[in-house]
Amino acid sequence: MKILIILCLALIPFQAFAHEGHAEDCQAASTTASMFSCYNDVFKTLKPAWDVAEKNAAQAALGLDQVQSTDKNSNHNLAIDSRAKFEDYMKVECARQKNQYAGGTLAPLADITCRMSLMQHRIEMLKP
Repeated sequence: MKILIILCLALIPFQAFAHEGHAEDCQAASTTASMFSCYNDVFKTLKPAWDVAEKNAAQAALGLDQVQSTDKNSNHNLAIDSRAKFEDYMKVECARQKNQYAGGTLAPLADITCRMSLMQHRIEMLKP
């Protein structure tokens, strides 16, 4: 029975793990390990872009604090808090998705593609 389950999981199209705008070439990888390595390389380029987007959003919030008559740094503090809460959400959501494939070779792919997808969405949300 375990062999049948593993075989079925191996036949799942990897396109389910691909996210638009990312790692199209990774789908052509011949093994799960090479696919994970490819996605990891793409992730390494996405993370700095996310860091820049978060930094820019925090800077913009700081600028709002200077023009608005609100509590000192309230917009900036909310931007910082927002990033922390997003990181918590991403950790839990991607763990949930990875858990669906627990024990299988697709679990690492589910985790990294989840993080890539959520980061890309967050980057788009933070654009001015």
